[in-house]
Amino acid sequence: MARVTERLERALEREAPTWGIDPVPARYRRLTAFDLGVLWGDLAIGLLVLLTGALLVPALGLPRALLAIGVGTVIGCVPLALVGLAGAREGVPGMVLFRDVLGTRGSYLPSALNIVQLIGWTGFELWAMSLVAHRLFHVS
Repeated sequence: MARVTERLERALEREAPTWGIDPVPARYRRLTAFDLGVLWGDLAIGLLVLLTGALLVPALGLPRALLAIGVGTVIGCVPLALVGLAGAREGVPGMVLFRDVLGTRGSYLPSALNIVQLIGWTGFELWAMSLVAHRLFHVS
């Protein structure tokens, strides 16, 4: 535990990079395959996926529900993976990729829409988690 605390303290003492939205230099790109696996695994398996599966199985049966979940996962993850690949290749966040296409001011719209979408999904996930917690801990 002390070793983890020391590493955290060293990381917090370092000065934050100052290159702004310029591409991240290759020497600072440190994500390993394990890091990416944990990130994408966490994104792929969440409470909403499990809840959706629980609702689909009675309606469709297990094989068709698994197929629907698989197709939906592919449809949702492929565009994200492609943007992630382009961002990794260029060394910039996905929203910064819009600047070449739309200009700096034009990139504000997709960025704002992304923020609104993330706030909406956060609210929806909090609602779903509260519903599950209520059902788990309040016996009728």
